[in-house]
Amino acid sequence: MAHAGAKRIRNVALVGHRGSGKTSVNEALLFDLNSRRGHPLGMEPVGSLTEVKAEVPMAEMLGYAPDLRAITGGRGDYTMELARYQEVPGHLAAKVVEAAQQAGEAVRA
Repeated sequence: MAHAGAKRIRNVALVGHRGSGKTSVNEALLFDLNSRRGHPLGMEPVGSLTEVKAEVPMAEMLGYAPDLRAITGGRGDYTMELARYQEVPGHLAAKVVEAAQQAGEAVRA
């Protein structure tokens, strides 16, 4: 049983992202990850490519593959794995709650 005064917390899954591409597209890759609320963790040279490491909310990675292909000219690659959970920022949590309430009203109708 939950504590009566407990606050409900909404968490978001963060995935560890490892993407690689030509060094010339690193700036575009980092810009794209930042636009997805990602947090770059570093870059490492791997042969003639550069591997970009970041943590990005899983929901923001939907549709990433076509965007990566566009940025890298079809030559980029990436992997994801669950890194951890983090509390959803307040301004986004309000949107999630509102959307869920609207969806619930639509189901009841």
